[in-house]
Formats: sequence, structure tokens, C-alpha cells
Amino acid sequence: MDIVLEIFDQYVGDALYASILPAFPQSTLSLGKSDILQPNGTYSSVRQMATMPPTSYTYEPSSQYISQFLDLTPSDLAYMSQWSRNHIARQALSLSAITMYVP
Repeated sequence: MDIVLEIFDQYVGDALYASILPAFPQSTLSLGKSDILQPNGTYSSVRQMATMPPTSYTYEPSSQYISQFLDLTPSDLAYMSQWSRNHIARQALSLSAITMYVP
């Protein structure tokens, strides 16, 4: 199961989840430099600039045999979703999609 999820995430899942559930809200990323540098009450209690969210996900190959044949090192898209690869809901949805739509 881990090998199947790793291959699915590498080629489909990372891009899909990064576009559906981005790690940063669009409104935060679209702030211009002049908007961030203007001091006012709304920015006083939150971070001034978007930063990467803390994540507990670290990549470990699921199998040493598969990693010899396929390079499954995650791209930047693997870290650009609110749900990391080890999130239980992401794994359940991915496995459901794989089993329902693969003939």
C-alpha cells in the first residue's frame, strides 16, 4: 500500500492536493510588498509575510527495491498542500481514488 501511494503521490497526488488544498491562502500570497510594509492594526498580531507551515513530514522511501528503479524523491509540490503525504484523510482519499478508477 505504501509503494502504491508513493507512486501515486509522485505523479498525480502532490499536484492535485497542492492545487485543491494549498498550504497558503491565495489572499496572503497576493499581498504586495507595499501592503505588507504598511503598519496597521490588522497586521500587528499576525505574521507579516507568508512562511512555510511547520510540517512533521519527512521523506523516507517506502521500499529500497523500488527506489533503485524509480526516482520517487518528492518535488516541492509535496510540501505545498495543507495535507502532508502522511495525513490520514489524504491517504484515504488517494486509496479510494486509486481503487475506484483503476480498471
